[in-house]
Amino acid sequence: MHDVKYGDSDIKSSGIGYAILDTGTSLMYLGKSDYYNFLDKLLSAVPEFDCTSSIYCFSNTYTCDYLTPRMDSITIQLGENYYTMPPEAYTFSATSRFSRKCTVGISYTEDSSGIYILGDTFLRNYVTTFDFKKNEMRLAVNKDAPTGLKVEYKMSGWKIFLIILGCLVAVVLLLWLVCCLCKKY
Repeated sequence: MHDVKYGDSDIKSSGIGYAILDTGTSLMYLGKSDYYNFLDKLLSAVPEFDCTSSIYCFSNTYTCDYLTPRMDSITIQLGENYYTMPPEAYTFSATSRFSRKCTVGISYTEDSSGIYILGDTFLRNYVTTFDFKKNEMRLAVNKDAPTGLKVEYKMSGWKIFLIILGCLVAVVLLLWLVCCLCKKY
């Protein structure tokens, strides 16, 4: 767990560095300090949400269709992958599970737990593949996910620098080898 953004704002202030994918958890759980950073941004844009329950935010008055246009996407960075979820991907309209007109499917765990829980709010938007032989997990956009949901791979600046440096060293060695062979013949 490297970073979390709400729109363009970095909301990750906790020291939490790990996340688990959990199909047995309905919501997405941020660290408590990160969750309150999220709430500050959310409520400044959409004060109609009731977040006093301390479990999650909801509206009994307005539907998600009315509220989500004023909300921002959430982007979660896991390693070098960035998972961007538009508001439609992390909100729920009235269902048998959530009887509110609109529910924000994000809550919090204590920062001391040291872990984010990416439950069904996150997982319903992605197709998840577990490769036990390679000890890898891959996520791809679910074809039925809301528009704007995406997965991006962004290589770090250091990796790009090392690749360029490696290529330059290879070119210099190749030129040196060609020069040595030309002198010999």
